[in-house]
Amino acid sequence: MISQKAMAMTTTGDIGITPGYVGPPSSLFLMLCGDIESNPGPSTDELIMELGRSLGTRLDNLSTDLQSLRTTITSMSCQISELTKQLQKIEEDIEDVKSRTKGLEGRVEKMEEEAERQQIINRQDNIVFFGIPEKEGRESEDDCVSIMVKLLNRHDPLRRWKSDDMAKAYRLGKKKRGTDQEASGSDRPRPVLVKFNRGSDKRRLISNRTLRRDLHKANVTMNDDLTVKQRDTLKQLRDDGGVAYYRGTRLVSARRRQAVQDSELAAEQTDRFDGEDPMATTQPSQRVGWQRDDWQQDERSGT
Repeated sequence: MISQKAMAMTTTGDIGITPGYVGPPSSLFLMLCGDIESNPGPSTDELIMELGRSLGTRLDNLSTDLQSLRTTITSMSCQISELTKQLQKIEEDIEDVKSRTKGLEGRVEKMEEEAERQQIINRQDNIVFFGIPEKEGRESEDDCVSIMVKLLNRHDPLRRWKSDDMAKAYRLGKKKRGTDQEASGSDRPRPVLVKFNRGSDKRRLISNRTLRRDLHKANVTMNDDLTVKQRDTLKQLRDDGGVAYYRGTRLVSARRRQAVQDSELAAEQTDRFDGEDPMATTQPSQRVGWQRDDWQQDERSGT
């Protein structure tokens, strides 16, 4: 039943649009029925149009964002391409540096070999004597030369030694003070390095078993003047359980069992005194308390 409010809005005898109403007939019918308000809001068509406009705006914004993203990606691609080129250049530079470094390493290795060879040549006329008593106070080179001349004349009857036979003689390492000796528990004298003017004198002494035996009785041993590299090589071989020594400039090494057999055979074939070390020409005797690494051969001080 149509409400009185709705009937009042119609014209008598004329079923038509109420004057002043703007809208679709369906809305008027509903309004006449009294089921909705006089202003029901936008119609479905208007909502669709509004939604279309909103979606269009959002699509426009999304398109703008996508375009900005494309621009950014393009810029990043250019930067990545440039970085790739720079990285390739750096890799090429690294390879070039590696090549140069390898060449420099080869040159350094050759220089080290040459330096080692020069050291061996400079030391080939040297002998290091161990166990020679050290006097109180400072010992000059002349004092050491005098001590060595007396020692060799006492134990080498084949010739008369003079100070002119030696280019120089001096103690190796720094002299320990009394307190230092007490702290270390060692009063062993420092080794004496002797450089002979004639290589023949050095070779005769180092290979003379009779002289070595007589010196050993006086608790004195002698050894070739080895370089740091030679000493390190010997130490490594001996730590591995072998016996190693230098015969001149040639390295001789063997397993300990084979070395013992060789020494026993050599002892039977010669008149070497009992217990003499077959490698005594190249390493100091352990029985006089000296270890090869106990003195720094490079600290060549005459003090």
